[in-house]
Formats: sequence, C-alpha cells, structure tokens
Amino acid sequence: MRKTIILLMFYTAMLSGCLDLFMDDPITQEAIDKKDPEICKQLDEKSEQERCFRRVAEETKNPDICGDYFRNNQEGMDDCLMYSAPEADNLDACKKITDSVKKARCYKDIGINRNDENICGETKKIDEKSGSECYSQVAITKNNAELCKEITTEYLREQCYRDIAVASNKPEVCDNLADPDKIAACKGQVTGNIKECEKIQDINEREKCIVAAAPRSGSEEDCEKIKNQKLKEDCYQNVAAATGKESICDKLKDYKKDRCLSDVAKFNKNPETCKKISDVYEQNICFENIALAENNKNICNDIADPERRETCEERVDDKKDTNIIKDVSDGLSSLLGGGGDETTTTTIKTSEESANGSGQEGVIDKPLEYGLDDLDDNGCTPVEKAVKTGGGDTICRCIDGYSRVYVNDKPYCKFNKPEDTGMSQNDLRKVEYTIRNLHNYESEVVTVTVEGNELKFGVIRKANGQLLYTLDGETYGDDLADTVNPGAISQVGDAIGSAFGVVSEGISSLFTGAEHRDKNPETDLRYNLGKETLEEYRPLNNKLTGLQRDHFAQAFVKYVDQRKSGRAWDQIYNDPQELFIGGPQGKGGGSELALSDREYFLLMEEAYQKYNLKKEL
Repeated sequence: MRKTIILLMFYTAMLSGCLDLFMDDPITQEAIDKKDPEICKQLDEKSEQERCFRRVAEETKNPDICGDYFRNNQEGMDDCLMYSAPEADNLDACKKITDSVKKARCYKDIGINRNDENICGETKKIDEKSGSECYSQVAITKNNAELCKEITTEYLREQCYRDIAVASNKPEVCDNLADPDKIAACKGQVTGNIKECEKIQDINEREKCIVAAAPRSGSEEDCEKIKNQKLKEDCYQNVAAATGKESICDKLKDYKKDRCLSDVAKFNKNPETCKKISDVYEQNICFENIALAENNKNICNDIADPERRETCEERVDDKKDTNIIKDVSDGLSSLLGGGGDETTTTTIKTSEESANGSGQEGVIDKPLEYGLDDLDDNGCTPVEKAVKTGGGDTICRCIDGYSRVYVNDKPYCKFNKPEDTGMSQNDLRKVEYTIRNLHNYESEVVTVTVEGNELKFGVIRKANGQLLYTLDGETYGDDLADTVNPGAISQVGDAIGSAFGVVSEGISSLFTGAEHRDKNPETDLRYNLGKETLEEYRPLNNKLTGLQRDHFAQAFVKYVDQRKSGRAWDQIYNDPQELFIGGPQGKGGGSELALSDREYFLLMEEAYQKYNLKKEL
C-alpha cells in the first residue's frame, strides 16, 4: 500500500479566539476583528469564504450569521451552527441543525459548558455516543457517580467511575464496574492496598495495579513484588515522588535516578537534593522547578548555564505577574457572592484605547489559553486547581472566579467578570496585559493519503496536558479506538501517544551536549538551526521539522489500517515502537530490547538523513 505523508503545521492566534486547526488568513482575521462577514466575500475561493463566514459567526458568538450566509447550503449551515451555537450558548440554534451527528455535538458542547446533565439527556436522544461523552464530562466535573450510569459507551462509563472513585476517595464507587479485575484495580488505586491488586488474574495488569496503588500506600516494599523491571522502576519512582523519600532513588540508575531525585527535590522543595543529580541539564531543570514552586529567583543562582539561569529568573518573574490573575479572581469571587456561577462581561481597555477613548476591542470575554510553560506540576494552568483522578493523573478544575467552558472539546477557564469590578484602571490593565501575553498554543494537522483517499489527522493538547485527536474534523479522546474498531480492548490514543512521545524524546537525546537544550524537540531544533527566537524559527517549521510528525503519521496510518482489518492492539507491528522502544507490542518487545543512548543517537542521525532534514542553515 502506497502511503504519501503530507505534513502541515499551523498556528492558532494568541488568545484572540478559540481553537481552530487552521490559522486565520488576513481577510478572515479582519472580518472577525471588525465583526463584518461581508469582508469574507473578498476571498477568491467559495470554500474559503464559507470558512470565513463560519469563523466570524463563531468568534462573534452570532449564529444568525449562519442563516444569512448559508441559506442555500444546509451542510455549510450545519457546520456553522455546530461551532457558533455553543459559543453563543444558544441551544435553539442547535435545533436548526439537520445532520444528527452535528446537532448532537452542538447539544453536547452546550451541555458540558453549562455542566447540565439534562442537556446531556437530550443529546443522548439524538446520538448515544455524544450523549455518553456529555454525561462523562458532567459526571466527573460534578463528582456524581450516579450520572455515570447514563453513559452507554463502556470504556467512558468505566473511566467515569474510576475518576470519581479516586477523586472522592470512595472505593465503593469501583463496585459499579462489571469486571472483577477492573474493580480490584480501581480499589487498589483508591486505597493503596495492593491486596486488591493481588486479586487480578493477569500478571501484567496485576503489576500495573501495584504501580498505581503504591504511591497511595507510600510503601516501596510493595514495588518489590513486581517482576517486570520497567514497572518496578516506575513504581519506585512514583513512590519516591509521592513521599519525598530520597533513599528510594538509590534503587535506580542513570537518568532514572536523576529523574527520581528531581521528583523528590520538587516534593520537598529542597534545592540541595538537586545537587546530587549527575546530569547537568536535569540538575538545572530541578533548580528551576523549585524556584518556580517557591517563587524564589535566588534558587536560579544555582543553575550553571548562564542563559538557563536567566530563563529561570524570567519564568519566576512571569509567574509572579500571572499570579495577579488569581489575586484578582479571589476579589471577584467575593463580588460574585462566592458562587462563581454567573458569567457577565466587563470592558477592559488597553492604555492606547484609554488614550483615544475607544474600548470596543478591549472586551476580554474569551476563554483563557495557556502554553505548556504556564502549566504547573499537575498540568494545570494558573487559574486551575488539581484534583486527583484515575490513572495517577489529575483533573484540573477552575479556581474561584472562573468557570469551565469547552470550545471544540478543549477545556478552558473563563473569567467571570461582574459589571463593576471595583478595581482600579491600573489593576485592570495588569490583568489585561497578563492575559494577552500568555504563550501561543500550537497545533498540527497531518494529511495522510492512503490509496487515493485523504485522511486528516490532528493533535490537540488540552490545558491539562492530555492529548486529543481529530479524525476528519471530529475530535476524539480515547474513544477513537472504538470508532476504528468497536469493542477494542485498548485505546488508540495510548499507542499513538506513546509513539509520538518516544520520538520526541529521541530528538531531544540527539542534543544531549547542547547548551540551549530544553528536552523539547521544537526548541532543540530551533537551537540546532541557529535561531534564537520563536518568531525567527516559525517560518522554518514546515520545511525542517518534519521528523516527529512523519513518524507519528506513519504510526497512525499503520495502526488504523490494521485496526480496521480487525487486529487487536497488541497484535500490531508499530514501526515507531520498534524503532524507539525496542519491539512491537505483543511480539516479544519490551524494555529488555530498549535502545541505548548511543543507539538512540545513531538512529536519530539516520532519521535526519532519511528525511533530508538540515542540521544547519
């Protein structure tokens, strides 16, 4: 089968609108800024005009635009309403959609935005899958296990019960799961009692349960019961991170020991532990993490690399600036009566707008958006708090003064602004400055041509760090597996996410000795290309940074092809897994075949040559 991989990368605009997988062209942006869809008619292609109309309707929260400009195009009107109605919180507009799947998605988005299970019920009448997704989000947000019963998609229902059991620390919620092994695994994670794990028949699943339970029990002895060396090491590291016991790290070697010490240092907020890390880069990151956690620039002084030290100091300063949002939100919460449910709009003027008397463009009523550098250790933004959930992850919930909204299935915290903030103009300007100067969000789309058929596949990173996937315009989480092969025992997101992650790490390892290395493929390549700023680097992305996306796309194509043919997840020969991990899942692969650092380096070098990527300008 001939596969042609076409790689496209686009950037979303900074905080000026909700997530779209394509960057707005200048004409569309002008139409949005001026709230005038007539400007869209300046575009040459009809498809471009229609997308422009939809974007204006979406950004201005005006579904009426859909009716005005898609009168003779029901499909276009359906798309327009599907995106704009949730933005406008207009359920009546959703009712005008004729396509049942799109109508259900519109209902679902509003149900999640409002945190309203009744709307989820209406959604379920239209489409069970969308209804299940709606109930799942609302149930977890409300911590209401009763709502999980309404979910018909099995794995979503199970995840719902697990997340709520962990978040509420109620092991009895696990009893709602059907499979005895899953009940035991769930209770093990909630209670930290590995006796629950010992009830599981499958050895691998039993040991995974211990890995999840051990951090709650805080017992490194539990890890000794694990035979799989990789899982045992993961267990040690998790327990050390959860307890701050430095002695546990002595059971690990090389980079794993360094990572363990870094986690312990972070837990204890003790920079002295960082000094025991052998890798200079890891040591610098350790110091920086504690400096950020403590809001203490003095800790940055321990960083050996001058540029890294300067970056650390800048990030601490940026965090202090960002903290003003929480300070302001706390004040707003009291003005809102402490409930934080009402959402109104206030106008915040920039200094230029104040000078010329204009305030039209100063309304900040969009969901906030953060880059990865803004996330805390739990993957939460500055306006979220972490709540423990299943799988050792966290749910990031909005702090007081903010409310959860979803845009294209991506979660945001929306600033609840009363009409009269009671703040000085200077305070308002600080808030406005902080919001407008957060990092850009970057997304990517891969178009794969398989036997003449195009398949558009995209990656979205949620605010809490979780990856979502888009397939032909629809957004999926773990349920992409069931879309490809109903009833599958594992999620496509796990396999593809792993392939993407290991390739990223592989790229990073190529630059082990680089002074500017940031263990981030984008910044590594930026340094390698001799570009110091993101602005200088962006024009080079499409041409010179296709390595990780190419492997990612190949993994996706191979995975989907074989899943469609009916193969189970553990029967698939996954090329990136073989190349970067050491063997296909289910065919004898495992940590014992993992590549050494030198092998990583050589493979990455070969990959650069294979894909003709330039290493210098």
